[in-house]
Amino acid sequence: MDRVAKAVADAEKGISGEIVVVVAPASDTYPDGVWEGAVYGFALGAGLLIAIELFRPLLYPLAALLSAPVACGGAGFLLARWCPPAIRLLAGAARMDEMARRGAAEAFLAKEVFRTRERTGILIYVSLFERRVVVLGDSGINAKVGKDEWDGVVATVSRALHEGRMTDALIEGVRSCRSILERAGFAARPDDTNELPDRPRN
Repeated sequence: MDRVAKAVADAEKGISGEIVVVVAPASDTYPDGVWEGAVYGFALGAGLLIAIELFRPLLYPLAALLSAPVACGGAGFLLARWCPPAIRLLAGAARMDEMARRGAAEAFLAKEVFRTRERTGILIYVSLFERRVVVLGDSGINAKVGKDEWDGVVATVSRALHEGRMTDALIEGVRSCRSILERAGFAARPDDTNELPDRPRN
């Protein structure tokens, strides 16, 4: 992450903005999905039991057949607990969007992105499990910068992330934020100081 820290330091030269990069392993553990997986697995097993009884009656002992829903329920539980694709499927896109936004809001406060003299902090938040990117500007910046600008940064970072270029994605996001601040006229004051750490955090 040294390259990202250097990109942040370079991007902040000559402008009043402070860019904070946070890379979170996940924004939530999705505990509800574990039980949903167990329920779906149990339902699948029960369906198999009914199908076998209807089409191949008395082929297997009833006790053995009754174990199918339990086994499938257990398999569904384990998949929903340990298999990322299954967890994402059960969580759903809307839920993951919500949790990534919530994680970004919490990171904004926890990392004190608001602690700048002119409220010119920017958070680039990447949630790895959800594969989501959120960009939040503080009030001093949002007074001049619209949501469309941040959406553009999100698209830039997301595209590079999907290509497997994590470090490049973060650097491109940082540079995009600098360009936005330059266009919006956020020039550094003569007594400007580095108010927030440059190194990415989690």
